[in-house]
This record gives sequence, structure tokens and C-alpha cells, in this order.
Amino acid sequence: MNGQFEATHGHSRGGIRSPTYRSWECMKQRCTNPNDPYFVIYGGKGVSVCEQWIASFETFLADMGERPEGLTLERKDRDGDYEPGNCVWATRRVQTLNRSNTVWVTLGGRTQCLSDWCREQGISHQLAKWRHRAGWSWDRALTTPAKAGKSWGALKEMKL
Repeated sequence: MNGQFEATHGHSRGGIRSPTYRSWECMKQRCTNPNDPYFVIYGGKGVSVCEQWIASFETFLADMGERPEGLTLERKDRDGDYEPGNCVWATRRVQTLNRSNTVWVTLGGRTQCLSDWCREQGISHQLAKWRHRAGWSWDRALTTPAKAGKSWGALKEMKL
């Protein structure tokens, strides 16, 4: 083979791998290679790749299809494995909302992430979180207008 990479799936031309192939490679690395920088939050936490996908890019491709431009591989259940039925091609925004540290808040019967509430209410994310840590309800923290002219340092000194 002369050290050359031979692909039978058509996803490597001139040594350049397709976005779909790179997603498959990266998924396997972060789940199986302890030297991968992301292993600690994937394989190190027990996230694995199903046997069919580990063994065959062609099977992964048949199950997932080509990676659409601007999307990346996402697990619908972040505690689940990489396997058919738990994976989709998703935007970065969707992936961000599926993180374990995303704060979800329900106000007036509507649930959305804290960042969206802050944007909608015109309150900084940092101020809302600080107010909530200081004992304010999410409703109060998000609907009380920020005091004009108060710097962040001055707000930390206030007894809210």
C-alpha cells in the first residue's frame, strides 16, 4: 500500500477526506482514544460508538447520509452513545442547547434557555445568573430592569 490511504467509499481524494468522513473519524477518536483532547468528556465518561459504525464508514454513511454543509454530528440524548436513532446532523446552536450546562428557565408557561430569556428581556446573562445566585427567582432576575449607569462592580457591591 506504500503508506497511501486507499478509500473504497469515495470520501477521500488526493489525501483530502470529506466532511462526512472527518466527522466519523473524530467521533471514533473522541470516544476511543485516551490521547484525544476530547476523550475525557466522551469516551472517558462512557460515551461509545456502536460496533457497526466503529467497523465501517460505509455503514455510518448509509445510516447518517452525507453531512450537510454547516452541520455537525450531534447525539439527541447527550447521555447516549453514537448509534443509529440517537444521532442527527445539527447546527452549532442546537448542539449548544443540548449541553449539560445549559440553564433552562420556565416563565409564564414558556421554557427556553437562559441566554434566550436574557436576550428577550434585555438583561445580561451575567447579571441574571448573579441575581439568581443571590437568591432572586428567575422571574424577578429576568424581569427587573438593570439599573442604568451601574457598573458590574457596583452591582456586586449592592445588597439585592
